[in-house]
Amino acid sequence: QDHQDTLGSMNNLATVLQEQGKWEKAEEMHTEVLEGMRRVLGQDHQDTLGSMNNLATVLQEQGKWQKAEEMHTEVLEARRRVLGQDHQDTLSSMSNLAIVLQEQGK
Repeated sequence: QDHQDTLGSMNNLATVLQEQGKWEKAEEMHTEVLEGMRRVLGQDHQDTLGSMNNLATVLQEQGKWQKAEEMHTEVLEARRRVLGQDHQDTLSSMSNLAIVLQEQGK
């Protein structure tokens, strides 16, 4: 389960579950993938940050605003540090966080 290819396949399945509206199962699987990515690749690897973003998005889709905001903030800070302010993934994270803040009226 802790092989990068296995984690990638699990991520794909979690995304399909998410697209089907099976939020709780998708959240559970995205959480598993994130934990595995942290063990295998480390906290600041781009794939790990992508997994964090995926989990934050499924939290957001469930209306778990505070958790989604915290996770999007963590992803944004890491991407700024690792990729730089102007990288497209960093800019995407800024947008994701802005949407969550807007949904909360902040």
